[in-house]
Amino acid sequence: MIDLHTHTCCSDGADSVEALLRRAEEMKLSVLSITDHNTVAAYRGRGISEYSGTLIPGVEITCMYRARWWRSWATATGWRTWRSNFPAMC
Repeated sequence: MIDLHTHTCCSDGADSVEALLRRAEEMKLSVLSITDHNTVAAYRGRGISEYSGTLIPGVEITCMYRARWWRSWATATGWRTWRSNFPAMC
């Protein structure tokens, strides 16, 4: 089982990074992506390196385009490339 859209208390989720990872382990998730709003702080959290499944970096980004707010989320295996190109996207 996989979950590619989760949140921690680093944005609007209720669980700490450690609690989210523990729950993912209990649910036997083989693939997980933490997609907090406008931050990747969860990936610096304790327990990230110990997660036994595959962790795909992700983020949910809020942008304004033509005076309207847009929210999208992305998971990226080429995270560094995506991150370096992000300012040109919004």
